[in-house]
Amino acid sequence: MLNHLEVFTSPYPKIRIGSHGDGGYVIAWDKDLKYDLLLSGGVAQNIDFEDHFLNSYRQLNPDSDIHCFAFDGSVNNIPDNSNKDKIHFVKKMIGPKNNHRFSNLKYLINNHQNIFLKMDIERGEYPWFKSLSHNDIKHFKQIAIEFHHPLNWDVIKKINKTHKLIHFHGNNCNNCITIKHNGKLQKIPKAFECTFIRKDNHSFTRSFDPIPGPLDNPNKKNTPDITLCGYPFNNESYQNPLQKFKKNIIFRKRINLKKPINTNTKNDENIIKPLINVSKKPLKRRIIRKRRLI
Repeated sequence: MLNHLEVFTSPYPKIRIGSHGDGGYVIAWDKDLKYDLLLSGGVAQNIDFEDHFLNSYRQLNPDSDIHCFAFDGSVNNIPDNSNKDKIHFVKKMIGPKNNHRFSNLKYLINNHQNIFLKMDIERGEYPWFKSLSHNDIKHFKQIAIEFHHPLNWDVIKKINKTHKLIHFHGNNCNNCITIKHNGKLQKIPKAFECTFIRKDNHSFTRSFDPIPGPLDNPNKKNTPDITLCGYPFNNESYQNPLQKFKKNIIFRKRINLKKPINTNTKNDENIIKPLINVSKKPLKRRIIRKRRLI
């Protein structure tokens, strides 16, 4: 099931849209990416993403007349913004059925072909996506969504049928769970942000970029972001080089080796040797002090 979280390179450049922290998403962005609707689920008191998206999109496409429909049944209105005539607030939750409290959004999906979907609805994403057909999901050109624990892998698998995951970021407001895959343990954040792009005719290759990336910011301020390494996010060997070499040095000390562990590249040896020399100095001083005491 972890294969459904394999990250691929984006066919377009990526930028960050929205808030600096929680509420901001890293998405693919290019003049060739045309949208006919911005559909937003779960805005609460943060409309930064929607406002920023519409302003930036008009800069790329001055002739566009794209609108946004923002759904949230937990608030009575949305904050002031610079797109009051373009952002239409609907006081409803998103779900599989239509009634006075919920909307399944079908009336919007059926009338648009290239929708940008942004969604953070606290596990409401699972029953709603289950109610959609594959053809419905194809109407979303790009999806920026936060998934919540406990995960519904069937929904993530369903999205992968028509889209590719091009960005992954863990929400540091929550802890991680551990999943066993091919005999190895991998940590998965309990909440994480994903950006999917419709496959169309694009070609994709696996991405081995570090997570978090340079455009990511912690959702929770003053708290370290969640670093993810290994399958399905990137290669296990793709680690912060300094961390990798420190591990090698610790292992060398444990087995009492006089020489550094052999590595595959010259660059590795160049970094390991100075670290080893530095680590030996305090040991010599301690020995000299002990002898003097004796």
